[in-house]
Amino acid sequence: MNAEKPLPLAGLISAAGLSSRMGAFKPLLPFENGTIISRCVENMRFAGAEKVLIVTGHRADEIKAHSALKGCSFVHNPDYAKNQMFDSLCIGLKELEGKCSRVIISPVDVPAVKAETLRALIAENADVVRPMYEGKSGHPIVLDAECISAVLSHSGEGGLRGAIEKLGLEVKEIECDDAGVCIDADRPEDYELLKKLGELL
Repeated sequence: MNAEKPLPLAGLISAAGLSSRMGAFKPLLPFENGTIISRCVENMRFAGAEKVLIVTGHRADEIKAHSALKGCSFVHNPDYAKNQMFDSLCIGLKELEGKCSRVIISPVDVPAVKAETLRALIAENADVVRPMYEGKSGHPIVLDAECISAVLSHSGEGGLRGAIEKLGLEVKEIECDDAGVCIDADRPEDYELLKKLGELL
């Protein structure tokens, strides 16, 4: 009798937002040889994610049609215009519950993460593993699948960080020489900085 196959590592990308502060649609902005979202997916796959789930919202059809995302799965947040990123994450976590061993979680606009950072995060075991740069926490984070139901029970106050603190989850912080974990593409100036970081990867 064959042993049961272990559950895989999964990746979860929140890409439902309006990109209002950027003034352009962040997921599909050019980054390196692709787009911001395609680089995020590459990061997930490099880290070993067998399944990558993208939570869509604004301009969902354009994301789903993006050729670089072939092989990804999608779930839609119909209330993306009026709720928070935590709501999108919960939609994704609910979809992944019972189907993975751990989840790498990232907003769509944090593409400039070094390969060695991803390796360091996956090498650690804790309820939550997150990168730190100069004392500031960043993304992506790694969540043990056994914590998903607890996170889903959280009221939403304080987002995912609030859930981690309120639930008393064990957190392993990995100090890394990687500014990319703390820079997202909220504003045009952030995007320009990300592109410079991308050239160094």
